[in-house]
Amino acid sequence: MKIGVISNPRAGKVSSSSLRRFDYFVGSLHRITRDEKELDREIDKLLQAGVDPLLIHGGDGTLHFVLTRIFHRYGENCQLPSIALLNGGTTNVVGQWCGWSAKVVENYFKIVNGTCENRVGSVIRVWQEGKEKPIYGFVFLHGGLARLVCEAHRGGHPTFFKSFWVAVRAVIASNFPFLGMQRLLERVECPLEVDGCEVLPKEHLHLVASSVDRLIFGMRPFHHSSSPDKFLLIAYNRSQAELGRNAFRYLKGKISSGKDFLNAQAVKAEFSTCQTYVLDGEIFAASREMRRLTLTVGPKISFLAHK
Repeated sequence: MKIGVISNPRAGKVSSSSLRRFDYFVGSLHRITRDEKELDREIDKLLQAGVDPLLIHGGDGTLHFVLTRIFHRYGENCQLPSIALLNGGTTNVVGQWCGWSAKVVENYFKIVNGTCENRVGSVIRVWQEGKEKPIYGFVFLHGGLARLVCEAHRGGHPTFFKSFWVAVRAVIASNFPFLGMQRLLERVECPLEVDGCEVLPKEHLHLVASSVDRLIFGMRPFHHSSSPDKFLLIAYNRSQAELGRNAFRYLKGKISSGKDFLNAQAVKAEFSTCQTYVLDGEIFAASREMRRLTLTVGPKISFLAHK
């Protein structure tokens, strides 16, 4: 086992002490990156050194950038090492899906001691109109949920309590519109073409695509794709009042109806207005190119998961 570590010092839970520990644990195979140029250079060094597994000392956003840069430079058919997300970010959905705790160093020693197993997950390609290459991730948010994430990030890194308070305000505002949070729950007009067919209503409160079966706050959708060649598409079309009344049930995965849930291989969306979206915790500000997006199933990734 030749362990390599990529650290993102800008990730929400990466500390200077954890950076020093990984310098000690793996020496020159610990690479610290702060921008895309550094990331490209350090990825080249680690892959040329033949590391396996590759540990991501950051969160979902760091994983999204690492995979996107690898596929852009080496192609989707390149031989990837096993990936482990150490849960050092603000959002760690993929790491939680793999069963890792919030203790970064403890996760590292579990991997070293072999208390892990391989788990395969498919990445989602996100194509923006006019872009030559896609970006890659695991959880895509659009509409009200994306606006809630942006609100939680307002003024710096979101904390659990800040995020919780934003959610509570949105729930209250869905029943009492005069509280000023209605803009977060506006419907988005968006014809959706799912696997070549228009099957969902044109207006949505939230649009979610996920290739992992555990989402924000540990939410588990009531069903998920049994095929690795599909991802789960969730489109909430319920009224604002109904969404507010049942928000906490939804967060626990207690969904009463499956009419808004589909397993898909390809989704084309055309939005009536420029909208912000979120991919793996990273916010992509609204632009004209984002009015047309295509989501497809991408390469399979081998993850190290806790036993």
